[in-house]
Amino acid sequence: MNNILKDHIKYSLYPLLDVKEKHYDGILFTKNKLCDSCLVKQCLSAKNKKDYNLKKCDKELLYFKITIHNKTFIMYGMRNDYNMLSRLEKKKYESKIYCSNLNSVKRWVDKVNENFNIYENNLDETEQKNSIFIHDIKKVYSIILRKVESFIKNNCDTPSDLDACIKNTDKDIMGIYKTINLLEYQFNIIDFVSNPDSAKFGNIKQIHIYKVVDKLVRIFQGFSNNNIKIIGSSFNKLYIYNSFVTLMFILIDNAIKYSHNNQDIEIHIDDLGYDKTKIKVISFSPYLTPAERVDIFDKHYRGENITKIIPDGQGIGLYVASNIADVLETKVDIYCSNSLTKINNINYCNVSFEFELNHID
Repeated sequence: MNNILKDHIKYSLYPLLDVKEKHYDGILFTKNKLCDSCLVKQCLSAKNKKDYNLKKCDKELLYFKITIHNKTFIMYGMRNDYNMLSRLEKKKYESKIYCSNLNSVKRWVDKVNENFNIYENNLDETEQKNSIFIHDIKKVYSIILRKVESFIKNNCDTPSDLDACIKNTDKDIMGIYKTINLLEYQFNIIDFVSNPDSAKFGNIKQIHIYKVVDKLVRIFQGFSNNNIKIIGSSFNKLYIYNSFVTLMFILIDNAIKYSHNNQDIEIHIDDLGYDKTKIKVISFSPYLTPAERVDIFDKHYRGENITKIIPDGQGIGLYVASNIADVLETKVDIYCSNSLTKINNINYCNVSFEFELNHID
């Protein structure tokens, strides 16, 4: 659940449960004490019902489902107001179930969804404008990159082999070249945010998986306090979209950003046959609860501990990574080890992002 949604549900009239059974108090009523001792949790069955379909549990409390920004919530633990009705009004409710604030809840849900739509439309418009602006900057960036590459080749004994020239170039020039390369990948992320379909732009081409990862590691290592290690080997050259490079950039950048200082970052690469490669990016990073692991790829979502470490993040990178994974016909899974270490009141553990790559037909 992203932070914007959290801010909205704070103003629910009644207590809420999400589908992971996390509780949120309402502003009219907090959690009913009868619900604390409930083992049956009949209210959870509402997630498969229509919105606002009033039901009564064994403890004589009401519950029903609502949908906010495509997320399911259950309002529960509410008093049955049926006995407050007049004799004439009671005849309208054969089920003997009535919630006096049901219409208020409906209005609140409609308003929240309306605000979400306005927010997303404004965000889309801003992202489109930013994309146009970035497109102009990319032209300048490309000129600078070509000039730097030209300088490196002109001062190299083997100008026909750019990779060899880069490896043997002056340390400061190497730093400039790596910095410019980082800009390219950051620009690509912005493009994918404003136009997710761009993840499949260009033709499918043969990409040497290990070489791509090795190049990114060499670029990042110049800026990271963490030692980045590639473990395993891969000889596969898979036919995939070039957006794979941006996917790996995001996962490595994410590991560096949130890994505890001076902890190794491991990138495991293993061929699972001639047409499949498995990749893991493992870092010693803040623990993510099972619920956070489900939401971590949502746009603008950031885990609680992540926010403590870097308060001003946008929650965009992993959202883009997930979209690229879809295009590459794979899925990024996240795992957290059970061995926790508390540092500065934050639980850390080994966090792993894993996926498998195949040829794209």
